[in-house]
Amino acid sequence: MLETLNKNRNEKTTLTIQDVRETYEKMYKQKRIHPMQKIKLKAWLYHSESRHRNGNAPFLFQNYTHAVGKQIYMEYINFGLIDCEDLGGKEEAFQIIKSYYGF
Repeated sequence: MLETLNKNRNEKTTLTIQDVRETYEKMYKQKRIHPMQKIKLKAWLYHSESRHRNGNAPFLFQNYTHAVGKQIYMEYINFGLIDCEDLGGKEEAFQIIKSYYGF
């Protein structure tokens, strides 16, 4: 689904919040998804919901993930903006990010 949204960005340049929610649900439920991908999806959903509340369209997943880095993901987790209980809690989520970014 992400590949379709990203591949067809010339055809569909504006996502709706419903597109984001559906993509999140489909991608997150995949069995073989990397834990860091789950964190990215949660952050993207949070950011998209926030933009939606402010009357703005969400960013494409690829554009969002290229624009943010480890610090944003860690802040979202630290401030409880995204729930990481299914990843083992905050500390485990921090370890996933540290491992992914190599620090």
